[in-house]
Amino acid sequence: APNIGSGVHSTSSNNVVIEDNKTDNTGWDGVRVNFGDNVLVKINDIDNAFRTGVYLGQTTNSSAIGNDIDKVGNYGINLDRGSNVTADGNSIDATGLDGIRALRNATSTVKNNKIGQTGVANNIKGNGIIVDGGTNST
Repeated sequence: APNIGSGVHSTSSNNVVIEDNKTDNTGWDGVRVNFGDNVLVKINDIDNAFRTGVYLGQTTNSSAIGNDIDKVGNYGINLDRGSNVTADGNSIDATGLDGIRALRNATSTVKNNKIGQTGVANNIKGNGIIVDGGTNST
């Protein structure tokens, strides 16, 4: 599917703040950001996203902070191939796969997050936090 049906979708945009929104029952992601610099996804309430609560793909200097994410098909937060990306102070529960996934980032920080039940899809065991293939990750 071509990235359609997200609650909020930002592509190739810089200096963006996505704050204080509520998404429910989206056909793709709750908040999806592709290619951007200095993007802040903050204090959003995301429920029942088909794929991911907050997706930050190929962004730099970007953060997901203080979001409440419940009942998502794949990941609560997916930090994907970015640079200097952060997930801080988020509350995540009932993910299909992992709570937070940091994949192939050149510097990522994941801290102060509360993660409940993961891996609810097909009774698989998801990870609370998974860092895969990155450098300088904390």
